[in-house]
Amino acid sequence: MDDDEREVEVAIEAIAGQFATYGTRRIAQQIRRPSYRLNVNRKQVRRTVAQRGLLRPVEWKERRATNSEHPPIAAVSTRSKGDTVRPEQVWVSDITCIRLLEGFVYLAIIMDVFTRAPRG
Repeated sequence: MDDDEREVEVAIEAIAGQFATYGTRRIAQQIRRPSYRLNVNRKQVRRTVAQRGLLRPVEWKERRATNSEHPPIAAVSTRSKGDTVRPEQVWVSDITCIRLLEGFVYLAIIMDVFTRAPRG
């Protein structure tokens, strides 16, 4: 092992000891800063860190995208027109994304179920 590699290893150990939450990208950025001025790439840092066992295992948090345990939002059944007996008794809404040449636009509509007329 030559002196340059040893100097890089010492710098990596110092930075990993000082900043325990740093990954290989941030360690490589720190080594390139004026305080160290060493020319290293991320692969070299990753290899050295793996050999020395300096990285902590990643702790993944379980995240849920939707809340399926909430109570029903609407108790009114809108499956058949027979459920509504007068206008403005039940409104329904929907939103959609429309692709145009310049980008995307969103279309939202509110409709009266009895008259099938758009309200907004």
